[in-house]
Amino acid sequence: FHGTGEKINGKAAFTTDGASQQLFSTAYALPQPYTRCGAFQIVTIPSGTKDIFSDVLNVFPILAIASSGSLCKMTGQSGFAITLKAGVVVNDKFVTTETYNGASSIGSYNGVATVGNAGTNAISQPRIGFGGDGYANVVVGEMIIFPQALSQSDRRIWEATAKQYWSTP
Repeated sequence: FHGTGEKINGKAAFTTDGASQQLFSTAYALPQPYTRCGAFQIVTIPSGTKDIFSDVLNVFPILAIASSGSLCKMTGQSGFAITLKAGVVVNDKFVTTETYNGASSIGSYNGVATVGNAGTNAISQPRIGFGGDGYANVVVGEMIIFPQALSQSDRRIWEATAKQYWSTP
């Protein structure tokens, strides 16, 4: 997904308004393991948890931002969560990688990885900007889904390339 209405450091992106906008793909089935990567800028910190990435059919897997401590987290299914970053603030720019692989799942925020259990949900119809928790207000530069768990080397290469392209810390 690439938009053209907004910019992150002068590069084409799009904004979800936090009220009614979302973007989703056609349906398909992708079981674990898989890796979802993205580039963002936070527009507002929500009053409650809001989903940046989710799935139309299952809701999970989710990448969300929350008001309590301003957490950026990935959740593979109810009861499983990995906190990628505490203290996210307005105008933060970041790249994420989320490798969903059961108990060996990895979430990364600007290259800093956290290992945890994200459950076992497959992805069936990716969605940007909305989920079971509500609409997020973010600028989205890109989202890429790889049909496998990226190796540490491949993940670092993608993160370094995306961080340079989107000028994130």
